[in-house]
Amino acid sequence: GTDKKAKEVCKPLGLSVRGTGGEHTPIGSDGTVDISPSNRLFIKECEIIARLYEGVRLLMEKENPKKAVAAAPVESIENSIQPSDTRVRTSSGKVSSPFIPSSSSSSGNALRLNVKVTSAKGLKSVKAMWGTKIERYCVCTFNGEELRTEGAKGTSPSWGSAGLLEFSTCDPGKIDSGEITVQVFDGKSNKIQGSITFAASKVPKDGKMVATLKEEFDLDPQGSIMIEGWCAKV
Repeated sequence: GTDKKAKEVCKPLGLSVRGTGGEHTPIGSDGTVDISPSNRLFIKECEIIARLYEGVRLLMEKENPKKAVAAAPVESIENSIQPSDTRVRTSSGKVSSPFIPSSSSSSGNALRLNVKVTSAKGLKSVKAMWGTKIERYCVCTFNGEELRTEGAKGTSPSWGSAGLLEFSTCDPGKIDSGEITVQVFDGKSNKIQGSITFAASKVPKDGKMVATLKEEFDLDPQGSIMIEGWCAKV
Protein backbone atom coordinates (compact mmCIF):
# COMPACT_ATOMS: atom_id res chain seq x y z
CA GLY A 1 0.00 0.00 0.00
CA THR A 2 0.92 3.66 0.25
CA ASP A 3 1.53 6.10 3.11
CA LYS A 4 -1.70 7.91 2.30
CA LYS A 5 -3.82 4.76 2.23
CA ALA A 6 -2.33 3.39 5.46
CA LYS A 7 -2.97 6.67 7.29
CA GLU A 8 -6.53 6.90 5.93
CA VAL A 9 -7.30 3.44 7.32
CA CYS A 10 -5.50 3.82 10.65
CA LYS A 11 -6.34 7.40 11.71
CA PRO A 12 -10.03 6.74 12.51
CA LEU A 13 -8.88 3.75 14.61
CA GLY A 14 -6.66 5.95 16.80
CA LEU A 15 -3.42 4.65 15.26
CA SER A 16 -0.39 6.49 13.92
CA VAL A 17 1.60 5.15 10.96
CA ARG A 18 5.25 5.74 10.14
CA GLY A 19 8.17 4.01 8.44
CA THR A 20 10.48 1.69 10.35
CA GLY A 21 13.21 4.36 10.30
CA GLY A 22 11.26 6.58 12.72
CA GLU A 23 9.24 9.77 12.46
CA HIS A 24 8.69 11.22 8.97
CA THR A 25 10.04 8.13 7.17
CA PRO A 26 8.04 6.44 4.40
CA ILE A 27 6.65 2.92 4.31
CA GLY A 28 9.31 0.34 3.46
CA SER A 29 9.64 -1.01 -0.05
CA ASP A 30 8.06 -4.28 1.15
CA GLY A 31 5.13 -2.43 2.72
CA THR A 32 6.41 -2.71 6.31
CA VAL A 33 5.26 0.03 8.70
CA ASP A 34 5.36 0.85 12.40
CA ILE A 35 1.98 1.33 14.07
CA SER A 36 1.48 3.03 17.44
CA PRO A 37 -1.39 4.66 19.36
CA SER A 38 -1.97 8.31 18.42
CA ASN A 39 -2.51 9.40 22.01
CA ARG A 40 0.41 8.46 24.30
CA LEU A 41 0.64 11.40 26.72
CA PHE A 42 -0.95 11.86 30.15
CA ILE A 43 -2.50 8.38 30.18
CA LYS A 44 -1.50 5.14 31.88
CA GLU A 45 0.65 2.60 30.07
CA CYS A 46 -2.13 0.03 30.30
CA GLU A 47 -4.46 2.48 28.53
CA ILE A 48 -1.88 2.95 25.75
CA ILE A 49 -1.69 -0.83 25.27
CA ALA A 50 -5.48 -1.15 25.41
CA ARG A 51 -5.90 1.48 22.70
CA LEU A 52 -3.23 -0.16 20.56
CA TYR A 53 -4.89 -3.55 20.97
CA GLU A 54 -8.32 -2.15 20.11
CA GLY A 55 -6.97 -0.26 17.09
CA VAL A 56 -5.14 -3.31 15.75
CA ARG A 57 -8.21 -5.47 16.44
CA LEU A 58 -10.38 -3.18 14.32
CA LEU A 59 -7.68 -3.03 11.66
CA MET A 60 -7.58 -6.83 11.48
CA GLU A 61 -11.36 -6.90 11.10
CA LYS A 62 -11.10 -4.39 8.24
CA GLU A 63 -8.68 -6.73 6.48
CA ASN A 64 -10.83 -9.77 7.10
CA PRO A 65 -14.45 -8.85 8.05
CA LYS A 66 -15.39 -12.52 8.37
CA LYS A 67 -12.89 -13.13 11.17
CA ALA A 68 -13.78 -11.20 14.32
CA VAL A 69 -11.14 -10.63 17.02
CA ALA A 70 -12.31 -10.53 20.63
CA ALA A 71 -12.05 -7.25 22.51
CA ALA A 72 -10.10 -7.15 25.76
CA PRO A 73 -10.83 -4.96 28.80
CA VAL A 74 -8.16 -2.60 30.09
CA GLU A 75 -7.95 -4.54 33.36
CA SER A 76 -7.08 -7.75 31.51
CA ILE A 77 -4.31 -6.03 29.60
CA GLU A 78 -2.95 -4.27 32.69
CA ASN A 79 -2.77 -7.52 34.64
CA SER A 80 -1.21 -9.63 31.90
CA ILE A 81 1.35 -7.42 30.14
CA GLN A 82 3.53 -4.41 30.76
CA PRO A 83 5.70 -3.96 27.63
CA SER A 84 7.96 -0.94 27.22
CA ASP A 85 7.56 -0.57 23.46
CA THR A 86 3.97 -0.28 22.17
CA ARG A 87 4.67 -0.40 18.46
CA VAL A 88 3.48 -3.19 16.19
CA ARG A 89 5.38 -3.99 13.01
CA THR A 90 3.17 -5.17 10.18
CA SER A 91 3.58 -5.99 6.51
CA SER A 92 1.25 -4.70 3.82
CA GLY A 93 -0.69 -7.96 3.76
CA LYS A 94 -0.94 -8.92 7.43
CA VAL A 95 -1.59 -7.22 10.75
CA SER A 96 -0.59 -8.80 14.04
CA SER A 97 -0.28 -7.72 17.66
CA PRO A 98 2.09 -9.22 20.27
CA PHE A 99 -0.03 -7.62 22.99
CA ILE A 100 -3.08 -9.89 22.92
CA PRO A 101 -3.60 -10.82 26.59
CA SER A 102 -2.78 -14.32 27.74
CA SER A 103 -4.84 -16.23 30.26
CA SER A 104 -1.71 -17.72 31.83
CA SER A 105 -0.02 -15.92 34.68
CA SER A 106 3.71 -15.60 35.26
CA SER A 107 5.39 -17.79 37.86
CA GLY A 108 6.67 -16.41 41.14
CA ASN A 109 10.31 -16.52 39.99
CA ALA A 110 9.68 -14.77 36.66
CA LEU A 111 12.15 -12.10 35.57
CA ARG A 112 12.14 -9.16 33.20
CA LEU A 113 15.34 -8.65 31.20
CA ASN A 114 16.40 -5.02 30.83
CA VAL A 115 18.97 -4.02 28.22
CA LYS A 116 20.31 -0.49 27.98
CA VAL A 117 22.30 0.49 24.89
CA THR A 118 24.16 3.53 26.17
CA SER A 119 26.57 4.52 23.39
CA ALA A 120 28.63 3.41 20.40
CA LYS A 121 31.79 4.60 18.71
CA GLY A 122 33.78 4.04 15.56
CA LEU A 123 30.74 3.51 13.32
CA LYS A 124 31.03 3.89 9.56
CA SER A 125 30.53 7.44 8.35
CA VAL A 126 27.49 8.04 6.14
CA LYS A 127 27.31 10.97 3.74
CA ALA A 128 24.50 13.44 4.28
CA MET A 129 23.50 16.70 2.63
CA TRP A 130 24.57 20.04 4.09
CA GLY A 131 26.81 18.44 6.68
CA THR A 132 23.95 17.07 8.76
CA LYS A 133 24.60 14.08 11.00
CA ILE A 134 22.79 10.82 10.32
CA GLU A 135 20.89 9.21 13.18
CA ARG A 136 21.60 5.67 14.28
CA TYR A 137 19.16 3.44 16.11
CA CYS A 138 19.52 0.00 17.65
CA VAL A 139 17.32 -3.08 17.39
CA CYS A 140 17.67 -5.55 20.24
CA THR A 141 16.30 -9.09 20.05
CA PHE A 142 15.79 -11.60 22.86
CA ASN A 143 13.52 -14.63 23.18
CA GLY A 144 11.76 -13.86 19.88
CA GLU A 145 10.93 -10.28 20.93
CA GLU A 146 12.35 -7.29 19.04
CA LEU A 147 12.62 -3.80 20.55
CA ARG A 148 14.10 -0.62 19.09
CA THR A 149 15.71 2.48 20.54
CA GLU A 150 15.15 6.02 19.37
CA GLY A 151 17.72 7.62 17.07
CA ALA A 152 20.97 9.32 18.10
CA LYS A 153 23.21 11.31 15.76
CA GLY A 154 26.83 10.86 14.72
CA THR A 155 29.39 8.09 14.31
CA SER A 156 29.72 7.96 18.11
CA PRO A 157 26.04 8.17 19.14
CA SER A 158 24.89 8.29 22.75
CA TRP A 159 21.36 7.04 23.43
CA GLY A 160 21.25 7.66 27.17
CA SER A 161 17.84 6.89 28.70
CA ALA A 162 16.38 6.42 25.19
CA GLY A 163 18.49 3.27 24.92
CA LEU A 164 16.64 1.46 27.72
CA LEU A 165 14.64 -1.54 26.51
CA GLU A 166 12.46 -3.72 28.75
CA PHE A 167 11.60 -7.17 27.49
CA SER A 168 8.49 -9.10 28.43
CA THR A 169 8.46 -11.27 31.53
CA CYS A 170 10.11 -14.65 31.06
CA ASP A 171 11.23 -17.72 32.95
CA PRO A 172 14.86 -17.61 34.23
CA GLY A 173 15.61 -20.61 32.04
CA LYS A 174 15.13 -18.44 28.95
CA ILE A 175 17.93 -16.19 30.18
CA ASP A 176 20.17 -19.16 30.93
CA SER A 177 19.82 -20.57 27.41
CA GLY A 178 18.99 -17.52 25.29
CA GLU A 179 20.99 -15.00 23.30
CA ILE A 180 20.80 -11.22 22.99
CA THR A 181 21.42 -9.63 19.59
CA VAL A 182 22.00 -5.91 19.20
CA GLN A 183 22.11 -4.36 15.71
CA VAL A 184 23.00 -0.76 14.93
CA PHE A 185 21.17 0.73 11.94
CA ASP A 186 21.87 3.75 9.78
CA GLY A 187 18.73 5.86 10.00
CA LYS A 188 19.13 7.12 6.43
CA SER A 189 19.16 3.82 4.55
CA ASN A 190 18.02 1.53 7.41
CA LYS A 191 21.01 -0.71 6.72
CA ILE A 192 22.87 -2.53 9.49
CA GLN A 193 26.15 -0.83 10.43
CA GLY A 194 27.22 -3.30 13.06
CA SER A 195 25.94 -6.13 15.23
CA ILE A 196 26.81 -8.24 18.25
CA THR A 197 25.29 -11.42 19.70
CA PHE A 198 26.10 -12.61 23.20
CA ALA A 199 24.73 -15.06 25.76
CA ALA A 200 21.86 -13.66 27.85
CA SER A 201 23.39 -15.51 30.81
CA LYS A 202 26.02 -12.75 30.97
CA VAL A 203 23.30 -10.73 32.71
CA PRO A 204 23.14 -11.90 36.38
CA LYS A 205 19.71 -13.08 37.52
CA ASP A 206 19.94 -11.40 40.95
CA GLY A 207 16.71 -9.42 40.60
CA LYS A 208 18.41 -6.12 41.38
CA MET A 209 17.18 -2.89 39.79
CA VAL A 210 20.70 -1.74 38.95
CA ALA A 211 22.94 -2.55 35.99
CA THR A 212 24.83 -5.73 36.87
CA LEU A 213 26.27 -6.05 33.37
CA LYS A 214 28.34 -3.16 32.03
CA GLU A 215 30.48 -4.12 29.06
CA GLU A 216 31.81 -2.71 25.81
CA PHE A 217 31.38 -5.11 22.89
CA ASP A 218 33.11 -5.06 19.52
CA LEU A 219 30.66 -4.74 16.64
CA ASP A 220 30.88 -6.69 13.41
CA PRO A 221 32.22 -5.38 11.03
CA GLN A 222 33.49 -2.26 12.84
CA GLY A 223 33.04 -0.07 15.88
CA SER A 224 32.06 -0.89 19.45
CA ILE A 225 28.99 -0.51 21.63
CA MET A 226 28.47 -0.07 25.39
CA ILE A 227 25.70 -2.21 26.84
CA GLU A 228 24.24 -2.45 30.32
CA GLY A 229 21.85 -5.13 31.54
CA TRP A 230 19.98 -6.38 34.57
CA CYS A 231 17.14 -8.74 35.47
CA ALA A 232 14.28 -7.36 37.56
CA LYS A 233 12.03 -9.58 39.62
CA VAL A 234 8.37 -9.43 38.62
